Amino acid sequence: IDRFGLLPQATKNLFLVTELKLKATPLGITKIELGAQGGRISFAPEPDIDPMRLIELLQTCPTEYKLDSQQRLKIIKPLDDIEARRDLIENLLERFANNQ
Repeated sequence: IDRFGLLPQATKNLFLVTELKLKATPLGITKIELGAQGGRISFAPEPDIDPMRLIELLQTCPTEYKLDSQQRLKIIKPLDDIEARRDLIENLLERFANNQ
């Protein structure tokens, strides 16, 4: 809260996007696209992620995640609201970051 009241939702979303970018960039994640039907995560040519973490994710959740290409992870999961999208990305970033 500042002298003008609570932050509008658009401002909160901007802070969230910036926070996620700050977490994703050191891992070599170049782009995150999410919508109601799922999305994609694009990686740099040599991301700073243990490949075994990605393989483990693909093996444990084969109906939710697939490799679109060598540098793109496809998310096949309904994400109806912004909270679900935020939670999914935060969990994935934490999972990828924990094994560096």
